[in-house]
Amino acid sequence: MIEKVNLAGWDTSKLTNVLEMFERCYHIKSIDLTGWDFSKISTTNARMIFSACLNLTELKMDKNLSFEAATSFQDMFNSCYSLENNPLNGATIEMNKVTTLTSMFAWNFALKEMDMTNWDFTAVTTTTNMFQGCQSLKKVIFPSTCKTLTNSTLNLCFNLETIIVLATTPPTYALTATYLSYFNPNYKIYVPDESVEDYKAATGWLNAASHIYGISELES
Repeated sequence: MIEKVNLAGWDTSKLTNVLEMFERCYHIKSIDLTGWDFSKISTTNARMIFSACLNLTELKMDKNLSFEAATSFQDMFNSCYSLENNPLNGATIEMNKVTTLTSMFAWNFALKEMDMTNWDFTAVTTTTNMFQGCQSLKKVIFPSTCKTLTNSTLNLCFNLETIIVLATTPPTYALTATYLSYFNPNYKIYVPDESVEDYKAATGWLNAASHIYGISELES
């Protein structure tokens, strides 16, 4: 039974497809992909790479990654139940053609934080169920390039306390009272100071108006 995979340093400069590469590797606990070049991974071939790696607790990848040819990250980490420290947290990712983030981190029960400050959401149009069921998630940061979210992006994130959105223009967000009720009752949404009133008045966001604050009020 294989529990550890070390592929660090492999020459993947011509690799075009990692679709379902480790999907359902139920017993693997550690994967090292440091030094991998993902820049040639085409269209939807980045989907479901680690999906249903139920016992994966350690995943190593570089902090500067290029997925410049990819269009979808759908289900990339779906059902990685045990992965608390995702390597994409705080990473810089070139992904200017990616349109779909559907269920990317769904059911990641151990995930506590995801900082997407340096992700490129320029082309993203779908975030359905992106963090659905991430029951330990407390903090999430969406980048300044974020243009749209769906009501289910953060569905069933019961312990979510801090949502930071760096976009000066409020992303379209069909957020309803029902979905807001799934967050920690004391959740706070932080946005650029100059955009606070715009967020409070924006469709969807206005349902959370009393929870919206300027980033300058964010406690370190």
